[in-house]
Amino acid sequence: MVVVPLSQLSAFKAMKDGFAQRGLDLPGILAEAGLNPDPNESVDAEHLADIFSVAWRVAVEKTGDAAVGLSTCPRQPLIGLGSLSSLILSAPDLRSGLQRMARYTSLISPTTSIGMDMPSTSVGMHVDQDACRITLRISAGKMAVPQQRYDFMAATFLKGMFWLIGEKVNPLRVHHPYAAPADATPWEDAFGCPVHFGAAAFVIELPLSALDIPFPTSDPTVGEMCERMVAQLAAEQGGCITARVRQALMQLISKGDPRRELVAATLCMSERTLQRRLTEEGTSFIELVDDTRRELTLIVVPPTPHQPAATREGTTVRQSRCDHAESNVRRHDRRNRRSHRAAIANLPTIVAAPAKRPAVGANEAGMHPARHHRNA
Repeated sequence: MVVVPLSQLSAFKAMKDGFAQRGLDLPGILAEAGLNPDPNESVDAEHLADIFSVAWRVAVEKTGDAAVGLSTCPRQPLIGLGSLSSLILSAPDLRSGLQRMARYTSLISPTTSIGMDMPSTSVGMHVDQDACRITLRISAGKMAVPQQRYDFMAATFLKGMFWLIGEKVNPLRVHHPYAAPADATPWEDAFGCPVHFGAAAFVIELPLSALDIPFPTSDPTVGEMCERMVAQLAAEQGGCITARVRQALMQLISKGDPRRELVAATLCMSERTLQRRLTEEGTSFIELVDDTRRELTLIVVPPTPHQPAATREGTTVRQSRCDHAESNVRRHDRRNRRSHRAAIANLPTIVAAPAKRPAVGANEAGMHPARHHRNA
């Protein structure tokens, strides 16, 4: 995936401003840790995740506060939305605003995703029937994701809702994937609700009634214009789900049959969220797998002598990838044929009536028996 430079990454801007509220110098922390990337150079998602992890680890060391993520919100929480700010501000209500943010979260940071769902049950946790479930997911680099990243993201998210609708919305409960601290009071005070630690994922349960709260800044005309601009920006940065799934399939399809759950995990989201996002973009996982296979198995025209050397080399590499992918497709087809034959073998035997023997002269005349029978 293409990642914008740190200087343009809204998540980094929000984190830098939040650190300053606690007297912490984020660029200085990264420099001391030997992670001092050029702010004008792009950073891949894995390296970016490690930059965030190191920064939070040092923040805990310097402050001695394990709950530091709760108190480092930026002065203006909407700074973290970056290019999405106008799109979300123009939404008619909180429901639409959250849906827009969830659809384009990768523009805020390629290491995070937000899922919005209203299920009746959830594995491993009790979910209120009258709750909208907001799932925050953060992908790890080479280092584990520190708890403070989730705390910072959730606290900024809730503060941002207050700025958007002009009134405070307390969650019904929060599910936290980390172990319970000795004193959970800082988390309960920050989130304004009970916090259940040791959960399967970080989930914020919002009352359904809150979703219909209107935005005072709603503007359909501005929203439609911003939607087109943000969608184009997401496509250019590989941020739309279709483009991201295609990129994942390009890497996974050569290793065998790509599974939906593996692609969803690669994109840091649930299978259900992945399928819903693809549906919103007018496609499906199966269609993208088929399209990617066809794309990889296209016959590449051999280079002509007039082609530049770089082009001939690129053609050779593509041909090698296509050959490898084509062999995978053939192997997949063989497995399907074997399964089909096995299914046929298990069908009950049907005894048919004996067919009439063809005339003796039919074969001698070089005619197919059935054809001779019709001609007769």
